[in-house]
Amino acid sequence: MKMQIKMVKEGMTTIINHNVAAINNVAAISSAEVTSSVVATSNKVAAIVNSKVVAIVSSKVAAIVSSKVAAIVSSKVVAIVRTNVAAIVGSNVADIVRNTGGDIL
Repeated sequence: MKMQIKMVKEGMTTIINHNVAAINNVAAISSAEVTSSVVATSNKVAAIVNSKVVAIVSSKVAAIVSSKVAAIVSSKVVAIVRTNVAAIVGSNVADIVRNTGGDIL
């Protein structure tokens, strides 16, 4: 019985440590990609990227993404984004929005 408890305990420790490592890894990648951009957030924005949003962020793209905002912002665009904004659409992004039926998320 003690052996089983020890095995379960060690297994849980491994899972917890693995999850924390994954979270730290994502945080580090996000920080590296976003550090060069000036980002203003309010208490209504939970995160730059959350589990409901799939985003590809390259060094040439600065994006603020929340569950209520669908936005692709290039480095040539200066924008203030609130949670009640459906989309910021530039001339280069218009085709992407049209091709997806206006629903990026």
